[in-house]
Amino acid sequence: MKTLFPGYYPYTNEQVKSFIEESTVVFGASVLLDLYRISNWPVFLNLVKTKIDQNRLWLPYDTAWLYHNRMPEVIDEQIESVRTALKYLNLFKEAIESPFGHPFIGKDLMTRFGSFINDASKALDDDRSYLVKNLKTSELKAGIEKLFHGKIGQAYPEAQLIQLYDESKKRYDNQMAPCLTLSSSPDVRIKSNRYVIWKQMQKQSKDTKKPILLVLNRITPNWFFIYNEDVVYPRQELINEFNSSTEQNIHIITAYNLVVYLTKDDRTPEQEALLKQLHNKPTLGNTQKITNTVNSI
Repeated sequence: MKTLFPGYYPYTNEQVKSFIEESTVVFGASVLLDLYRISNWPVFLNLVKTKIDQNRLWLPYDTAWLYHNRMPEVIDEQIESVRTALKYLNLFKEAIESPFGHPFIGKDLMTRFGSFINDASKALDDDRSYLVKNLKTSELKAGIEKLFHGKIGQAYPEAQLIQLYDESKKRYDNQMAPCLTLSSSPDVRIKSNRYVIWKQMQKQSKDTKKPILLVLNRITPNWFFIYNEDVVYPRQELINEFNSSTEQNIHIITAYNLVVYLTKDDRTPEQEALLKQLHNKPTLGNTQKITNTVNSI
């Protein structure tokens, strides 16, 4: 039975080790885009460059497409967060500086408040300038480009994409992951991205006759079975489907767990700080029809 239905039998520790050390490593767009949201991205890129054979790195074309499509939006979200923080900081400053508002806040405390607010305002202004610069060029963007240069899959022709959009919708109607997502974007290519990359990974695995390790930073029911907000394992039916289609295996892990494995022998304080910035719990993401979270047995 295990040979016919491999997805329903968890991988052993040795098999997981083999996936991490020998398979084709694919990063989801969530990993690449979330690097723009964290400060310890140099630590992550350095781990990928030094701990993973660069010949094993590969991105589906539509993962790279989504990364470039959404990058400005992600950076703009960060800029807007800075603007909001500055707005409330200035409102707080105006409130405590009111001559009639806080008679019990002493002069010494007011001076410390003022010093803190000035320092925080400068830091936020620097942060905003850095983010605006990232819209044009950045070390992170250059680092990701260098890492995956020449390691991008082939684009599908428009007719094939249209067929996959239709299949993605049918899978959504039948509650089959991965499938169409209820993204707010009107772009059907974005809505169907998970299914398109699913097919592109299968093609890559068949062509190279190598298994796939898919690394994600957003833990959603499209890829994982979740029980009471705990990630139990990758969706079993996906592993079965992949194996049936390619005669190869796939394993799906989080960027958090990948970093844990790559640093298991000698973890630095910088790597510990990186782990605190990566997702290790399920995230809601875009609501979808998939029956995904089991709350009771």
